[in-house]
Amino acid sequence: MPTVACYGPISCSWVWPALQRVDRHVRRTSETLARQLPVDVANLRGLFIDAAEFAELIAQPLGAPRLPQIEPEPAGGALPEDDWQAFIAAFGLNAFEADALLVGLLAALDVRYGRVFGYLQDDIRASDPTVGLLLDLLCNNAAQRLQYRSAFLRTAPLFANHLLEYSPGSAELPLLQRAVRVEPGLAEVLLGGFERLEGYRRLSQPPLLSGSSQQMLSSIVDLPHDDGLWLHLPMPPNDARALLEALAFSWDMTLLESPADCTPAVARRDALLTRALLVIDTARLAPDADSALLREWAQTLDQAPLHVAWCGNQPEAMPWPVSDLRVAVVAPVAFSHALRMEAWQRELAGTVFAPDVDLDALSGHYRLSQAQIVQASRMARQGAWQRDPLSPRVTADDLSQAARYASRTQLGSLAHQVQSSHSWDDLILPEDTLAHLRELCNVYAYRHIVYDRWQVRQRADGGRGLSVLFAGPSGTGKTMAAQVIARQLSLDLFRINLSAIVSKYIGETEKNLEQIFESARDSNAILLFDEADALFGKRSEAHDAHDRYANIEVSYLLQKIEQYDGVVILTSNLRQNLDEAFQRRLNDVVEFPAPDIEARRRIWQRLMPPAMPLAEDVRLEELARIKLTGGSIDNVVQGAAFLAASDGGVVTREHLLWSARREFQKLGRLVEAGMFHVEANATTKGG
Repeated sequence: MPTVACYGPISCSWVWPALQRVDRHVRRTSETLARQLPVDVANLRGLFIDAAEFAELIAQPLGAPRLPQIEPEPAGGALPEDDWQAFIAAFGLNAFEADALLVGLLAALDVRYGRVFGYLQDDIRASDPTVGLLLDLLCNNAAQRLQYRSAFLRTAPLFANHLLEYSPGSAELPLLQRAVRVEPGLAEVLLGGFERLEGYRRLSQPPLLSGSSQQMLSSIVDLPHDDGLWLHLPMPPNDARALLEALAFSWDMTLLESPADCTPAVARRDALLTRALLVIDTARLAPDADSALLREWAQTLDQAPLHVAWCGNQPEAMPWPVSDLRVAVVAPVAFSHALRMEAWQRELAGTVFAPDVDLDALSGHYRLSQAQIVQASRMARQGAWQRDPLSPRVTADDLSQAARYASRTQLGSLAHQVQSSHSWDDLILPEDTLAHLRELCNVYAYRHIVYDRWQVRQRADGGRGLSVLFAGPSGTGKTMAAQVIARQLSLDLFRINLSAIVSKYIGETEKNLEQIFESARDSNAILLFDEADALFGKRSEAHDAHDRYANIEVSYLLQKIEQYDGVVILTSNLRQNLDEAFQRRLNDVVEFPAPDIEARRRIWQRLMPPAMPLAEDVRLEELARIKLTGGSIDNVVQGAAFLAASDGGVVTREHLLWSARREFQKLGRLVEAGMFHVEANATTKGG
């Protein structure tokens, strides 16, 4: 791989003197030709060839230049020598190729050159120079013409680096007749300045860095990089932006983030032209490490001594060069509670807070990245200003909502968000169970104090998440409890769609689980696996390949749960069907018993809203003797309400008992004669 000296971005100032030199050469050539033509023929040039001109054409030896030859001015002189040599070295051009590019730029700069090229090519319609014209202008003899024909092949530097392209409609013509032009996007950059490049930035001063970014910068900045360097940064580009800006400033480079619609060849060209640290988001290019698009980018960028920062949450998806280009894997410093606290304080400096704001608790509660904290801080201040422009005061609720929004994610078809509308008053459970649930909330809310401040030893796997199983009969409040915890902790709750996760194809279930946990990694979301025994059943002795892969699924899911830093709640109606080793490695198990008679009475009372008209014969004590869970009681109340709406508009004892009978039938439970004391009216209610 060629060595490229450390130089700054090529200044656009070199283009103007270079164009002036080529302009003088083209004008002298054209003027010499015009003086040799008779006036009447000159006026018809491009439309008419007379006999004398024809005789002169066929008399010339093979390969001789068609135009009168003027010795070209040597490159250099008024040109900034360092920039010129840097440009040639960056793209591997020779002097002929560089001058051919400059001739193409003349037409992009001055419209009169469209007519000049038409005149020189004896075709008034030809406004772009052909390969033949460029050889005529820049070659002195047949040997040079033969030598430089290869400069216009698609694999040559001018075309491989996307500096020149064939004009529309000429690519299929013989080589000498093909018209060429500077790629329009490149022409705008060369003539108008690099700031026209999307994603291009050159800093005038270094950015402010957090403690973690400063530590990472120190580990990178002194690495040898004159011959190019690839960096592997296992984080999204937004999180790494300040670090990369500081690195580019330290190396006297520019920063270039690859646009979404950019091709690898164009990205390589722009990075070479601006001597940029090129930032690539691997998540945009590849959902996995086996992506053909990612391989194409890696192979293209490996052909030049570039500085490339590969960013993304999947370190295994970051490519390695085939050449001996140096690769540096940057291990991100854990964004600890102390660093998050520092980031909040820096971003909210000068902000007026309400008395309920506790930045220490906020830093421990939401595990946000630096970029997310920047976004959340701005949103919180904006919310306070919209509420009171004259005296904005940021409240704890402003910060909590902004933090949730900044870390919010969408899990696609594999999960859907559950709105947490229930409160602690809605949970009718034994006091011990309620206390257990509140203890779980405290484990999450105060883990920054226990683990960071008090240095209590963490689990062997280093995980700080909370995984808990809610076990009990259907309808006992397990899903409602998950909603209450989400509301208490001010976190989003996502119910995982098991039907979309589980696949009959080997390996697909693991891929779906990987997608869920990767998407939720920085979301601070609670993941709810309802009826988890369908996915986490007991591991069995492996008799065939399907048994082995079923066991792998359980082990893989347990591994992902242990690595997740957030809250994972699993619910099961049949705890005995869950793998025992799996249960042991969860943080906690909460039992949800079937409600006793007093609990059922309270549930009946809670589920009958004041606006619902009740007949005088409704007795909660009688209804509480019916052995149903809270979910089934909710169904009974709704069923009775619909019966009453179509039968007088008042909910009676009869409506409630009949609806309870239907619920028993739905559950497959035996309904004995006289059990609900409404058997005589069964036919009327059935209609």
